[in-house]
Amino acid sequence: MNWRAYLRTYLLVLVALLALVGVLNVAVDPYGIFGVPQVDGFNLVKPAAPTRSRISKPSQGHRVQPATLIMGNSRPEMGLDPEDPNWRLEHQPVYNQGLPGSSVYMMLRNAQDLVSDGSVQLVLWGLDFTDFVFRTEGSEDACQWPPQRQDWESRLRVRYDMSPARGWRLERAKDAAIAALSADALRDSLITVMSQKRRGAANLTDRGFNPAADYLPIVRAEGQQILFMQKNAEMQERLEGAGWRIVDGACDSSESFRSVDELLQVARAMGVRVVLFVNPYHDDYQRVIWQAQLWPLFAEWKRLLAQRYAGVPGVEVWDFSLLNGYTTEPPPPAGDRSSMLRWFWEPAHYRAELGTLMLSQMLHGEVPEQGPVGVRLTPQMIEEHLLAQFRQAHERWGTNVTEPGR
Repeated sequence: MNWRAYLRTYLLVLVALLALVGVLNVAVDPYGIFGVPQVDGFNLVKPAAPTRSRISKPSQGHRVQPATLIMGNSRPEMGLDPEDPNWRLEHQPVYNQGLPGSSVYMMLRNAQDLVSDGSVQLVLWGLDFTDFVFRTEGSEDACQWPPQRQDWESRLRVRYDMSPARGWRLERAKDAAIAALSADALRDSLITVMSQKRRGAANLTDRGFNPAADYLPIVRAEGQQILFMQKNAEMQERLEGAGWRIVDGACDSSESFRSVDELLQVARAMGVRVVLFVNPYHDDYQRVIWQAQLWPLFAEWKRLLAQRYAGVPGVEVWDFSLLNGYTTEPPPPAGDRSSMLRWFWEPAHYRAELGTLMLSQMLHGEVPEQGPVGVRLTPQMIEEHLLAQFRQAHERWGTNVTEPGR
């Protein structure tokens, strides 16, 4: 065989192999990018998808064309199920756009991208205290608005001002090419097929929900206590030291608050109702905030949420970070590998079982028999609410923290 024939054969074999890899990756769709039919036992469970959600969710959300949009980080992504029975016909379809580890600005920009379709009528946005605090030495950036454009924005259909963006089709085509032809995608496709019957495989549904099943093997192997110990240590390290603040004095705001402001402006212009809610935190998580001497800042953050947004037409503000029967359930003791909390995976992430009760209150005003999960905030009741929370915390932990408003 001469070299030309050899080269021709080599190229044909290479093209055939690439085509085979592409067909397999698209058929399995390990990241949920292509939206192919999901077949139980073949590609329904997608263990690699949670690690690619920032790439897959912009495309996935547009396919769903949701009437209801869930926003936030990994907490609502794991805690609010788009298939929950509390969603009525007028709420459907529901899409969970929770983005783990994202900034509030990233949440805003991805929501703008999806809301621009015109299908969204209701937004539920889970807010986190730690997404709104920053160190004093970083405050010179707090007044810059909008922030400098970032690489991930290139796959969004609209700019910050909601005008049509350019180049997003090319960026998403690149994402699709990598998902179809890369060796990593092939590996993840094979893992996907082999994981269909594995209990405890990670997953991300076609509605953007992460059922957090990958916690189960950890609990079976080491017990749920280890998850609490790890998260508590992580939070203690993150919040140690002084200099924390939530607004910059020069502009009386911050990037995070301005992101919420902008979402509400877009929602008002498009006739979208918005429910802002403070995510539930377990007793352990709130205790770390208390012991870090950040409880006054925690209270001030809730006060600002109530004062800035609770009186806006078409907007509700809820607080689920309370000390009650849901959040104070003690974790199993060390070494217990069979018991699990009913409402929490670990101090920072609540289970969909608690999310069901939250939705029942927020959507229908229904209070569970065991008591309310959260409280709807208003400017009129916020001071009384914060004082009651302070007294509960002081009774539980008893350290010297300044009382709200003092």
